[in-house]
Amino acid sequence: PGGPRVVGATAIRATFDAMFANGGAIRAWPEQVRKVVTITSSVHSLVERVEVLTPNGPAQAWVIATNVYHRTAQGWRMVAHHASPGTLQDAEEIASGPQVLH
Repeated sequence: PGGPRVVGATAIRATFDAMFANGGAIRAWPEQVRKVVTITSSVHSLVERVEVLTPNGPAQAWVIATNVYHRTAQGWRMVAHHASPGTLQDAEEIASGPQVLH
């Protein structure tokens, strides 16, 4: 979140490699995962809790993410990922009313 758009498998892999190059300096956990799964696709909406090791100790951040997967002959493949900066309040799930959208 907050970085430039990254397009293509090579560029995406390089971005993730750079983010996690310092070993345990960045760790992430999925929280509040909501899934819609069909035979050939799956959409996941989630809050990611990210911990970054700083000189003053660990700092936490929150990311609101959507991941779209497609089932291929080689297995599930992520075909789209979108992330926005979040807050601690975003991590507190608001759930009310019926679970059917329409």
